[in-house]
Amino acid sequence: MIVENVQSKGPIGLAYYYFDILDVKKRTVEGLLSSLALRLYTCNPSNHTAVDQLYRNCKDGVDKPSGQQLEDLLKQLISGFKETYIVIDALDECKELQELLKLLKRIHGWQIGQCHLLVTSRKEQVIVKSLEHVAPKEIDLSLMPVEVDNDIKKYIDEVLEESEGLNSLDSELKKEIKELLKAKANGMFRWVACQIDALECCANSPAALKGTLEMLPEDLETTYDQILGRIHQTNQMRAVKLLYWLVFAIEPLDIEELAIVVQIDVEKNGLDVKEKLGSPTDILKICSSLVALSEDGTVKLAHASVKEYFLKEPRKIGTRTI
Repeated sequence: MIVENVQSKGPIGLAYYYFDILDVKKRTVEGLLSSLALRLYTCNPSNHTAVDQLYRNCKDGVDKPSGQQLEDLLKQLISGFKETYIVIDALDECKELQELLKLLKRIHGWQIGQCHLLVTSRKEQVIVKSLEHVAPKEIDLSLMPVEVDNDIKKYIDEVLEESEGLNSLDSELKKEIKELLKAKANGMFRWVACQIDALECCANSPAALKGTLEMLPEDLETTYDQILGRIHQTNQMRAVKLLYWLVFAIEPLDIEELAIVVQIDVEKNGLDVKEKLGSPTDILKICSSLVALSEDGTVKLAHASVKEYFLKEPRKIGTRTI
């Protein structure tokens, strides 16, 4: 909505970037700079002098531009507009957070033209403290419940329409689902997404759907408790292994690598072939709603709150603990 509003103002510089937890390439400062520069260039292709110069400096595209070169390019592109709007979403998902915060301070210090910078993030102290002297205005969405609730209602309507299983339900049951989700969301998009996942799993059984609706959890922690409780006994040990590796992984893990993880037998110091998955994508079924597959083939925890949930205290999956 913000981007659409800015676009309606006419020929100005506009660049948007989202630090996507599911795409490691989109969680770096270099990825941010490259994307912002490209988007600003496409807003005004006639302003190509700086881009052409960088291309030549990089041996006609043979060499990769450095971070400083990309930063200099961004500055020059912004200077080419009377007014520029930059929106950066989910700062807290950047894996180079300190470097990113320093960059934002430098951009603020450029003071060139009318450059408007909007950033969004969860309210983490390191971010709040770093930007307190940079951001002239802070908007706390938790203090805007009406606006957030309206967005959640729109999200629920759209997702239910797109869901093949839930969209085919009779109108009264769909109405009940919408009303319950809207009433209990309490400002949490993530909570809604998890409940819809659970409802889709039993969309072919009205009785099971009713039961799931009657037991909607009050918060994310209880939601994750329920998800763990639904893991079938035959997959509980697999889930423990997978989630343990994902919670504590330093680098993203390929789905093929994780498929081998479930076969690891520590006691025998080898692989248990009986634990081999029919397909690596079975991982997504075993840990439904807790993990997600990225475009680059790596598997990650589906949301930052999932990692927080497991790090907060030991969790039970059947008789096993992670």
